[in-house]
Amino acid sequence: MSEHQVEPHTFVIIGATGDLTRRKLLPALYH
Repeated sequence: MSEHQVEPHTFVIIGATGDLTRRKLLPALYH
């Protein structure tokens, strides 16, 4: 079985200091 390598990506979050980002978006990225 061959391994599938995932290439690194960069995410740009507009409004990253907002409450929604801290509560929902950042935890979803690390999950």
